[in-house]
Amino acid sequence: MKRPSADSVTPMALDELHALRLAIVITVVEGAMDRIESLLRRVENQDTANTRPQISAKRILQLQQGIGSVRRQLQQAVARFGVQPTQPEPRQVVVAELSALWVTLENAMPKRMTG
Repeated sequence: MKRPSADSVTPMALDELHALRLAIVITVVEGAMDRIESLLRRVENQDTANTRPQISAKRILQLQQGIGSVRRQLQQAVARFGVQPTQPEPRQVVVAELSALWVTLENAMPKRMTG
């Protein structure tokens, strides 16, 4: 049985909290994929005359195809549930980064490094 295209799907209404959570998940996943794609572009553009590539061209292509597949699935979720990823405010990004750094630094404290 053929699945309907994303264009022909009537959005399924989610309650506000579920819609917000899904939008946040989409935003976080999109951000991670953007960072991975940026890294892959840097690896591709490296001058490999003097260094061995860190990631093979074949593996880079596989990763890019996988990212494309995930992006298509996210687009289907956006169409199905009628949510849009949101860009966090700069203040939110700073707070999130500082929070992650705090956890990292706390885990590096001597009392956590026993063993």
